[in-house]
Amino acid sequence: MSMVRVGRWTRLILIALLSTALLSGCQQIRTNLGLGSSGDSNVGREVERSMRRMMRAAPSLERDHVLIVTSFANVDALGRSSRLGRMLGQHSAASITRRGFNVVEILLSDTLYIDPKQGEFLLTRDVARLASRYEADAVVVGTYTVAHDIVYVTSKLVRSSDALVLAADNFELSIGPNMRRLLH
Repeated sequence: MSMVRVGRWTRLILIALLSTALLSGCQQIRTNLGLGSSGDSNVGREVERSMRRMMRAAPSLERDHVLIVTSFANVDALGRSSRLGRMLGQHSAASITRRGFNVVEILLSDTLYIDPKQGEFLLTRDVARLASRYEADAVVVGTYTVAHDIVYVTSKLVRSSDALVLAADNFELSIGPNMRRLLH
């Protein structure tokens, strides 16, 4: 068997090509995991998937029903909002609207105060009051919890007449530099 002699430059070119192919594969894996180049999750895509799952899980909800979508609250600071919480609410409203549901636009940050000592009880009561005011059939509420490098998000579709949870979904967001800015 004869050996093919490969010159130094040929070896360097082969190594460069293989390295490029390997790095491209790693980038594809990052993209498939929903991570951007900065290590942040693609918030819009994750919210879109979550809302699709949640709305599919609530077959009793009709397209002509009116919905309210709230800003998502940090479980550890229910009385305060963050850019992430407001953005999660806005992305959720946009996703639900694209699915053909009627969404009433309200800015809850000035209208709704949640007492940290009473948590979801007060949230449910105030949302029911707001839903009545806007004649909404259901409300999308959400919370998030910040861990070391992940934000855990929960969203719920709540019937306004009796606070029954019609559907719920969870997802995770990786924390990179952009996400850190949204959390403050």
